[in-house]
Amino acid sequence: MKRIVILTLVLALLCGCSQESKFGTEQFVSRINRQYAFEYETADFIKAVDENGESYMFYDGEDGFIALFLDNGNSITGVSLMISDDMNIADGINTFLKICCIFTGNEEAVQSEILDEIEITAEKINYADSNLIITVGKYKYVVISNEYSVTFFCNRV
Repeated sequence: MKRIVILTLVLALLCGCSQESKFGTEQFVSRINRQYAFEYETADFIKAVDENGESYMFYDGEDGFIALFLDNGNSITGVSLMISDDMNIADGINTFLKICCIFTGNEEAVQSEILDEIEITAEKINYADSNLIITVGKYKYVVISNEYSVTFFCNRV
């Protein structure tokens, strides 16, 4: 009987400690601040709606322009980072890596390996006209660049 009670408690604790796969802006900000020592404020994210009625939250900071795409329940369905030509691409990819880790729930080493495999690296991405679209598992990665900016996307498919 003791074993059953202990096993039940352990399972309950493990389930309670896992991160939910669908979460909103507040949880995103809390997680990225805690995990990577960023100092984002939820109040600094501004909600907008595009011409198709799609909602997103955006933040314009020194790390770039971050967008969090939302579903009808305000859960994040995708993330994006746009950096401008005065920013270092390697730094931008590093910030995108961290944003993706929070969004996908992957450990940094796993997410870094994914980005390396699909060639989202400082050696391959530059400020020139190009684009890249690759789906890995349940996430689609897109990079769109021109001479003025590079925009990275990660969306749940």
